[in-house]
Amino acid sequence: MKPGKHILSLTNYFLPCLLLALVLSACQAPLQPVPVTPTPTLPPPTFTPSATLTLQPTITPTIAPPTFTPTPTQVSFLFASMGDAQGLAENFLDTANQAAALQPDLVLFNGDLENFGVNQPEMDAMVGALQNSGLYDRTFLVRGNHDDYMLESAANWEKYFTSPSNLRRLPAGVSGLVSLSPDVVSLNYSFIYGNAIFIGLDIPGLATLISKAQLNFLEERLTHAENNGLVHAFIFFHGPLYCVESLHCDCWARTDDTCTPARLVEVINRHPIISAFFHGHEHILGWTHLDATRLPALSGSVEQFLSSPSGGGSYTANVFPQRLDYFYPDMKTYDDRGFATLSVNGNSFTFRLYKTGQLEPVWSKTFSK
Repeated sequence: MKPGKHILSLTNYFLPCLLLALVLSACQAPLQPVPVTPTPTLPPPTFTPSATLTLQPTITPTIAPPTFTPTPTQVSFLFASMGDAQGLAENFLDTANQAAALQPDLVLFNGDLENFGVNQPEMDAMVGALQNSGLYDRTFLVRGNHDDYMLESAANWEKYFTSPSNLRRLPAGVSGLVSLSPDVVSLNYSFIYGNAIFIGLDIPGLATLISKAQLNFLEERLTHAENNGLVHAFIFFHGPLYCVESLHCDCWARTDDTCTPARLVEVINRHPIISAFFHGHEHILGWTHLDATRLPALSGSVEQFLSSPSGGGSYTANVFPQRLDYFYPDMKTYDDRGFATLSVNGNSFTFRLYKTGQLEPVWSKTFSK
């Protein structure tokens, strides 16, 4: 081979190798970062409060039920109280007519509408007297011992007064009618009128017959009345809380409390809203102021009003005078009868006793809470 061709041959061999080596060398060389000017970022905003903030939990407001706090001069009304008609329809009509002439807003009837345990003819005659006097729709009744004379008398009483022909329309202004049992509306119930709650209890006889369920109902309704700003509670049932005459009462001394249910006194002590109790059973027109001088366990005071008979049969000759602050003495014949009214004027109320046949009250007294 010629020398020139040898050199050319070497050149042809080494030149590609040299180029390849240069390329590999470039690929293996570390990459140099390209300097980049960073985009400036803004610092987070700062807040310097002018006053210290206190975080409070979020409260979702609720709407409270409306309450009524009466002003003493706002509320005035009149109601009548009577009892012990004893099935004497003609006598009872005379009494009811005289009471109706005074235009009471309400009437409380404290038991013994008739004599023989919801006897249909007697009931019709006595209810007829109330209807003829115009008082029927305004009258709220409870049973007495004569209305409980027969078995099933309570059920028959309820059936009678809820039958379509005997249903009563509530007087204007009466609200919140509630019964102890939703299925029995004519025995134990309460309602609101003016600044007062009225509570009628089915105790057909002595006050000692009051049941635990009735005490619980009484307590609940009194609490409701106090929570709603009412001023008075007027409670009515047949036998007196504090009995006053010898035909139905073994407690003759002023401070003898054994005829008064101790549990009922406890309820009274918890509820100063109670202004007065209204009763029949003992056929007396009278009044007793009840406090610790009569019932030693009583922490406050309440009034007890007796407002019968409205049909006849006075027991005035049998009273224990030491257990009464007042009784009307001129009730000497069987037909002597009467009733009472109470006029409410804010925090005060005036009790008046009437003898049937005498247009003016035979006695009255005003009380204030």
